[in-house]
Amino acid sequence: MSWQIIRRELLRRKNNNEPVRTLERGVLNWIDDVGTDYVIVHSEQAKRPGNRRPLTKDQIEACSAPHACIKRAIKQLGDC
Repeated sequence: MSWQIIRRELLRRKNNNEPVRTLERGVLNWIDDVGTDYVIVHSEQAKRPGNRRPLTKDQIEACSAPHACIKRAIKQLGDC
């Protein structure tokens, strides 16, 4: 799945204040920022308040298989 498709969905979710749920544990991750080659999220289960985690384009693309639908790729963000 291309980064542009994933990025577009991340921006939509950020603008609508929609979290991303991880696949394994179902933990909500809120999108704080979407850049040209990164995204910054924070988890509802962060050990420290305000703990933000950057994910690069390469990390996200590695998680999304070409045959996966967009929701599955986005949900994998927190599991990488």
